[in-house]
Amino acid sequence: MSDDYIVVVPRNPRCIPAPEVQRRVAEILGRLVPEAADVLVKESDEVRFFDCGENFERIACPRCAGEINLEWWHERMDQDGVAGGFRLDTYALPCCGVSATLNDLNYEWPQAFGRFRWEIRNPDIGDLTSADRAALAAAAGVQLVFVRRRL
Repeated sequence: MSDDYIVVVPRNPRCIPAPEVQRRVAEILGRLVPEAADVLVKESDEVRFFDCGENFERIACPRCAGEINLEWWHERMDQDGVAGGFRLDTYALPCCGVSATLNDLNYEWPQAFGRFRWEIRNPDIGDLTSADRAALAAAAGVQLVFVRRRL
């Protein structure tokens, strides 16, 4: 049996919300997904990558929307990765030459880099509504990325 996750990550990959913000957002998530197996709050010392698992479709340039070749992306992931984390250096993108970090790329379905996340296992909902997402971002006080991971 596979598991579904909603992983909520601050858009700024180095952001660690204050403890009271962490609790407040976790409480809201608990109310939004009462049937979830778990609602966890996790922090790491390194910037990690939160992928969408089986939901992955493509990666695109944030400037020209050109598709990013997966071989190029894998090479940059290997190059950028250090000791269990990522530096998030800037790279000239192969499509139009714009400089961007791996976090700046447009991932379909969304994926994110970060040191902090709220993680909901088996939320038993289709997806969070736009109103739910806005309420969570307001409670967090920062922009958020919502990763739907299917494993």
